[in-house]
Amino acid sequence: MNHTITSKEAILSISMQIAMETGLSSVNMRRVAERGGIAVGSVYNYFPSKADLLVETIGMFWQTMFQKTKGCEQASDFIIYVEGLFETLMKGLEEYPSFFSLHSMSFAAEEKAKGRAVMEEYFLHLKQGMLQAIQLDGKVRQDAFDEIRFPQSKFVDLILDSILGLVRKGTQSCAFLLELIRRTIY
Repeated sequence: MNHTITSKEAILSISMQIAMETGLSSVNMRRVAERGGIAVGSVYNYFPSKADLLVETIGMFWQTMFQKTKGCEQASDFIIYVEGLFETLMKGLEEYPSFFSLHSMSFAAEEKAKGRAVMEEYFLHLKQGMLQAIQLDGKVRQDAFDEIRFPQSKFVDLILDSILGLVRKGTQSCAFLLELIRRTIY
């Protein structure tokens, strides 16, 4: 047996490869151990359960996507930021085609909360980046937002949900969403 592949990161990488090849539902301790040439117990040393392995695999996916969106943060134009985020996530969909649709089905009911919490953590980072971009955009109308009836945070939530919906559907363009933003805040 090859005992060199025993780091947590290496195990997660193998889990991610399996998930991308055959879906998250096919990820299990035994398959990861076999692919890595290690004992099943080595996988359990890092991940006490399949749910823990799946949650961290999802986290690795979102971390990869989050790292790819880092370039968007340079934008001081909200439209450019949204378009860049959409394109980055679409590239992620090309690279990991089944991930967006299959990860929520891979958990038992009690484990879904863990998976959702990991996703929400990364979505929070994306929302913070979007809020920063909208606040730096000097073209946004002064009266576009108010904290009671039309807060920036709710607008950003709506835009992020729309982006994720378009990506899940495999929609190739976010032009309508960009036009909606233009007509709403500029």
